Amino acid sequence: MLAAHEIFGFMSERLAYEIVEQLHQNDRESYKNVLAAVAEAQRVRPEFLQRKPRAEQHRIIREWVCRPRLEAAAITLLQNWLVKIKTRDA
Repeated sequence: MLAAHEIFGFMSERLAYEIVEQLHQNDRESYKNVLAAVAEAQRVRPEFLQRKPRAEQHRIIREWVCRPRLEAAAITLLQNWLVKIKTRDA
C-alpha cells in the first residue's frame, strides 16, 4: 500500500493542483496548516510562502508533500479531498 506522500508523487500535477485548490477554497485553516508545515520543512516563515501567488504556493505544496517528512500534510490534503468528493456525490 502506498503512503500519502507516495500517492502525491505518482499523481499528475493537474490533479495535485486541484486537490490543493479545493483545500484552499473549502478549508482555509487546514490549508494554512499545510502551508505552515511546508514552510517549516523549508526552514522559512509561513508568511514567506503566504506572500507568494496562490499558483506558486500550490506548486510548492505539491513539491513538498511528496516527501516522507510531510506525510501528515499529504494525509490532510487527501482526506479533505476525498471527503469533499464523497459529500458531493451523496
